Amino acid sequence: MEQQFALLWQHLSSQSSDWLKTAQHHLNNVQSSGLLDQYLKFSAMAKRKLGDSQIDRRWRTDQLARLLLLCDMLNQGDQTTRAEHIKAAFKFGDEDEQTVIVKALSYLRQYCAPEVLIELALFTGRTNSVNLFAALALNNPFPAQYYDDRAFHQLVLKALFMDLDIAQLQGLNTRHSHTLSQLAMDLVNERLAADRQPPGGIWLAMRSEHLSSADKATYNRFQNNQ
Repeated sequence: MEQQFALLWQHLSSQSSDWLKTAQHHLNNVQSSGLLDQYLKFSAMAKRKLGDSQIDRRWRTDQLARLLLLCDMLNQGDQTTRAEHIKAAFKFGDEDEQTVIVKALSYLRQYCAPEVLIELALFTGRTNSVNLFAALALNNPFPAQYYDDRAFHQLVLKALFMDLDIAQLQGLNTRHSHTLSQLAMDLVNERLAADRQPPGGIWLAMRSEHLSSADKATYNRFQNNQ
């Protein structure tokens, strides 16, 4: 993330840079009891003050600024306090702020035990928001790093139900199994029985050698038609 933070500063105008530096100064000098409130105040202002232009493929200006401010807050507490602040920032933040935390889960691992972040990730996995779920599922190394097989399989299937591009689901190639292949093929067969097309890219979730003869024929038929 340090490279992304450097790009953020390069991208900001002098006025925007001054605002962000002022926000950081306040966070670094506030009483611990008011730290969370100050973070939430500045985080809520970030998009209006800095805009939301794209910095790179994953991050926008306001998102990186919010993450930088979050890290400033976390740097002032012990591990217990940091965990509580991460959970509170997620709980009281809006969807944009929650998206930042979810996208940065692997980076935030330095601040607290993984169990805290896994809990947030699993909670996010139950959301109905496509944008928030996509922040967890796509281009995010955290699920592949920390999810057990059952949680990872559920993530893949929900991404397919939401018509997300699972080619962007990191670690999928290393998490293939008979179970995941069969779950994906069950979804294919359900769609075909209802005279509907399977989700695009679902074939990435399975391996031919994991399938029965009948399912393998279905797999090969669709693969040959692509």
